[in-house]
Amino acid sequence: MKLKYQILEVILFLFLLVGCGVFKNIPNAKPTPQVYETSFVEVTIAPTDTPLPTPSPTPIPEIRIIKGEKEVEKGDWNLAIDEFNNAIQNSDNQDVVFAARLGSAKVAFLSGDYSNAIIDLLQLISDFPNNNQLADAFFLLGQVYDANSNFSEAATAYARYLELHPGLIDAYVHELRGDSLFAAGDYENAIKAFSSSLASPSQLDRTFLEMKLARSFALSEEFSNALTLYDDIYTRINDPSTRALIDLRKGQILSEMEQPEQANASFLDAVNNYPSAYESYASLLTLVEAGVPVDELQRGLVDFFAGEYGVALAAFDRYLQREPADPATAHYYSGLAHRSSGHYENAIQSWDKIIDNFQDHPYWDEAWEQKGYTQWYFMDDYTTAIKTLLEFTTNNPTHIRSAEFLDDAARVAERSGELKLAADLWKRLSIEYPGDERAGNALFLSGISNYRQADYQNAQFAFEESLAISSELDERARAYLWMGKTKEKLADPEGARLAWELGANTDPTGYYSERAKDLINNASPFKPAAVLDFGFDPETERTSADAWMKSTFKLSNEINLSGLAELADEPVFIRGAELWRLGMQTEAREEFESLREAVAYDPVKSYRLVNYFKDIGLFRSATFASRNVLDLAGLSDSSSLFAPALFNRIRFGTYYSDLIMPAAKEKNLDPVLVYSVIRQESLFESFVRSSASAHGLMQIIPSTGDALAEELGWPPEYQTSDLNRPIVSVTLGTKYLADQIEYFNGDIYAALAAYNGGPGNSLQWKQLAPDDPDLFLEVIRFSETREYIRRIYEIFNIYKRLYDRSP
Repeated sequence: MKLKYQILEVILFLFLLVGCGVFKNIPNAKPTPQVYETSFVEVTIAPTDTPLPTPSPTPIPEIRIIKGEKEVEKGDWNLAIDEFNNAIQNSDNQDVVFAARLGSAKVAFLSGDYSNAIIDLLQLISDFPNNNQLADAFFLLGQVYDANSNFSEAATAYARYLELHPGLIDAYVHELRGDSLFAAGDYENAIKAFSSSLASPSQLDRTFLEMKLARSFALSEEFSNALTLYDDIYTRINDPSTRALIDLRKGQILSEMEQPEQANASFLDAVNNYPSAYESYASLLTLVEAGVPVDELQRGLVDFFAGEYGVALAAFDRYLQREPADPATAHYYSGLAHRSSGHYENAIQSWDKIIDNFQDHPYWDEAWEQKGYTQWYFMDDYTTAIKTLLEFTTNNPTHIRSAEFLDDAARVAERSGELKLAADLWKRLSIEYPGDERAGNALFLSGISNYRQADYQNAQFAFEESLAISSELDERARAYLWMGKTKEKLADPEGARLAWELGANTDPTGYYSERAKDLINNASPFKPAAVLDFGFDPETERTSADAWMKSTFKLSNEINLSGLAELADEPVFIRGAELWRLGMQTEAREEFESLREAVAYDPVKSYRLVNYFKDIGLFRSATFASRNVLDLAGLSDSSSLFAPALFNRIRFGTYYSDLIMPAAKEKNLDPVLVYSVIRQESLFESFVRSSASAHGLMQIIPSTGDALAEELGWPPEYQTSDLNRPIVSVTLGTKYLADQIEYFNGDIYAALAAYNGGPGNSLQWKQLAPDDPDLFLEVIRFSETREYIRRIYEIFNIYKRLYDRSP
């Protein structure tokens, strides 16, 4: 929870302290840069936020609260508690004591100590019944009660917040209250809460809310209302899973209403129209138990997608033994079910039936693809897989997927080590399908395959041809880089240098251009800077940025660019600010992002948001808003680096420096590399979670977090949610990164590939290109991992360009 005082009040208080002489011995109240020495660099770093005057030996209670809140943001519970306790012990100001005790209760909640958090909050509310921040205590109490499964009490606490702070984030609190009431079995009041949430403005998913409301109607036996709402949602959305769930819920309601025919019709709708949705499996089971006839093909499909492969095969067999209307689909999914069961030959036999008999069926080419894929990936029969794929292309040269299958055959050949065949197949693709989107990349990969087998002359030809047909700047820079590397192998150093010079100027700040510069200078990749200076003067930077804004966008010199101006009155901003203050970061970001997108066309409003987002710690949105301004100014990725320093320091910030710098030093890591990894992984957003369930600043997956925490024996009582604590994420993430670098003997490319794609995969790629980082990148089989390394390298070089002060 953020500081319980307005920012202006804090600033005024600090000015009063200066006026009273508390900081009179500090000239101009300027910060003294801190110097960090690591094995890589000597780093000069100043605070990344607006500097505050150096505190006295025993900071005043208000400053203790500020520091405590900062420690909460970093996830350092012990230091946060120390700061709050000190504030409590050294202040007679009741507002300060309230804020400190509230902060302590929040730490107890975040650390999982729900019992003490409840006790502390109830006592706080009792001791300060009229405090102007009482609403915050009730909101936190609601969260703690929910976490502790005291759902009725949670609903009451949320209601008290709404009484004290109405009209701010009503939709969100009503939803929380509705969830609590629903969990408590109070469906009647849950209906009221969800209805109130839907009636209030927010960025919440309305369909999700309506589904909760409909379920509450059903469980309170308001069946008519539930059915009406489900029907309305069904007609408005196209998501198969949601529609299948609605069919299931409607069928259950109609069964309760003793309308079996209508219920079965709803269950059948799910089975027949949305077999891939897992929710349809429950509908199928209900129909089977009731003895309702179900089409065997649809039954098999539902079973297959539910992972019930044996049952699915039995249904497909029954279907095929009759007079099937669509035997090809049954054969296709029979093949997939056989493969999932480990019966590869049976799978191929199923697909051969489609290949031989159903050439006009939509699954015909899919059967060819699955056959070839099964042969090489599951059966390790690369030769036969290549034959299968080439047979399709040779016999069907005009088919829309022929170029794709030829590309697949080349990739299988490359994986099997048949580099000459792979090079020839990729070359063939470029000749037979010159207009295909794969042609340029096929020529490049042909060159790489020739290069790997030391056929440098043919590699050179392939790279030159790739250059000739490539239109994207990064592809052209890539061709130049490899033309240079090939010329170097052909003992043509002047030609190599010329190619690299052309590559370096083709796509400034792009990966291949940056690597070309390295090769010109004979510099190893990820070379650390000798001297880094992260210090800055915020007043000078802000003044310079203001002047640039006025000049670039022809603004009046009288305009005041500080503060939010009219944006502060926008309802969406007010909601976002309140949510952020209460610690609901994800919800706050949704509100703020909607505002940022709405004003993206306006450089002044975007600029105001840049500074606000940065100040509150919403660094991802600050980065996007900064990019909005630079886009409106017509600046490209490379030219934007010459924009005022404020924009680039925000886009490539040194956030969490008090965590990252010590961790980098302890793990013997280049801090710029750590910053680059974090920026790529999370854009410094500590609460972000990926689709793969990776958490926090360094995007650590739960299984890796478990192993690292066990190895370190820290943090105490570790749980997956701890990964969202910056201090935990940085500690575990830097250890994992350092472990990978050590395992791969200092090879940062291989370490990053391991961080993203797994150590086992990285080891395989390393064996293919043990001594050449450029070749290592190209033999990586995961496009995501290749792009990951490229992006981090680009970010790394931008950080160096901005902060390197080497002579």
